[in-house]
Amino acid sequence: MLAVFSEWPSGKVGFDISIVSMEECKTKSYTDVINEYKPYKKKELWKRLESNVCEYCGTKSENPCRIFTIRRLKELRDEPWAEPMRAMRRKTLVVCPTCYNLILYSRSIKRND
Repeated sequence: MLAVFSEWPSGKVGFDISIVSMEECKTKSYTDVINEYKPYKKKELWKRLESNVCEYCGTKSENPCRIFTIRRLKELRDEPWAEPMRAMRRKTLVVCPTCYNLILYSRSIKRND
């Protein structure tokens, strides 16, 4: 089924919106055809976040996981938390709150040195 816009008969102003079958679309001429709405698949990041599994320590967290992000993959140094990011080739890492604080603390110490 498709939603189509067709011009009204002469004498009227505007457009008519109707739902028609594919066969009818092929036989009649319509001004514009709009395909049926198809919902998008869930993105990979949402799936990773909803699983509630820490990608750094591997535990299933009771608290909601957080997403740790970096600007560029070039920023990854020889830190242990960077290994899963390199392996997945992603700038995001879904981590439990404990690991999130650990990563932030280790980054702040390196910046101050």
